[in-house]
Amino acid sequence: MSKRTVHGPQLLTFISKIEKNLEDFNFYDANSSKEDKMAYIRYQRELFDIAERVLAGSLYFVGTSQEIRETKS
Repeated sequence: MSKRTVHGPQLLTFISKIEKNLEDFNFYDANSSKEDKMAYIRYQRELFDIAERVLAGSLYFVGTSQEIRETKS
């Protein structure tokens, strides 16, 4: 873990946003291609990977979940 503080509320909000995105996504939408659906799911996975990296200390949130910075080892 890095010396930076992981702010629980920011991390929970970030993960909640991912969960909400997946809840709102219509997997059965006939107007979306399989490729579009898979791309959306992959993007949500990338967001979850960011949360994992924050917990590992290699990234940190700056202010909001929109501002994410890499830490220098």
